[in-house]
Amino acid sequence: MAYIKIYSGKYEYICGGTLIDSKWVLTAAHCKLPESKVKILLGAHSSDENVKEQGRQRFHVSGIFGHPHYNNISMRNDILLMELNTMPKFGKFVHSLSLPETFEDIKPGTVCETAGWGWTGIMYADHLMEVNVTILDRKMCQRRLKNEVYITENMMCTEVGRAGQDTCGGDSGGPLICNGVFRGIVSLGTHPCGMPGGAAVYTRLTKEYINWIKDIIKHQP
Repeated sequence: MAYIKIYSGKYEYICGGTLIDSKWVLTAAHCKLPESKVKILLGAHSSDENVKEQGRQRFHVSGIFGHPHYNNISMRNDILLMELNTMPKFGKFVHSLSLPETFEDIKPGTVCETAGWGWTGIMYADHLMEVNVTILDRKMCQRRLKNEVYITENMMCTEVGRAGQDTCGGDSGGPLICNGVFRGIVSLGTHPCGMPGGAAVYTRLTKEYINWIKDIIKHQP
């Protein structure tokens, strides 16, 4: 799990991400603004950059590769790769998450998990939080999002739980893991987040996206 801090002018905001290779973090395309600076923490539990943690490692970004067909209005192709400036030290606190090798659609009702340091309703989480969420049928998801975005086959959805289990601002780019397999990237959701009857939307890790990821990594020195 990567903690991504973005600095854009006077503003700072956060995203999540996933270490998928020796120096590559996968996140959402909307987590990068033009002319912004990026810092990444791996092995972190606390969101406080001044807290000393045994396994924490800090990185800058040497390359950013957004999907060429990302659209910030339709939110299609909301996927992006960040290349770390140095390789992390793998061990107890830092390891990579494998990309999926099969690409079947996940059945509605499947319980998955996601994590992040996003908004809790009062503040951004001061430590990494994890939550179980349930896959929602795309047609039902579309009804819940109304006309905000059009849900495509390259997206997948989860429903907000009865107790408000959901992703929120700051969780974007984090992983959705179903039955131990990395399946999606946090993209967007209904507003306000955490309201039963709402939904969260993820970029689905399709074969096409995996091929794009592998191609980017293969062609970098």
